[in-house]
Amino acid sequence: MHKIVNLPYKSLTLGCLILVQPASTLADWQERRLLEPTATELQREQQGKIFIYDGLKSGEVDKAMDTQFQRIDNMMFIRTVHPPASPDMPENVDDDCG
Repeated sequence: MHKIVNLPYKSLTLGCLILVQPASTLADWQERRLLEPTATELQREQQGKIFIYDGLKSGEVDKAMDTQFQRIDNMMFIRTVHPPASPDMPENVDDDCG
């Protein structure tokens, strides 16, 4: 199921596409969009659209910062997953509050 939500913010409108898919499929799709955007996706960014990436691993975010820096104004990352501090600890997910 796809649902498009427009959130007005002063004179800026943010479009948000909410996908209901298995987590691995969603992560794969987001990683592809982040690192290998289609011509249409790039055109939407050039029109000022912002894409919110949800739950990507910190290594993927770091790679994008290094290889897609010219697009950074059109990216937002939430709930980024960080590797565990030690093997017996779980992954750490940002709460985006600090």
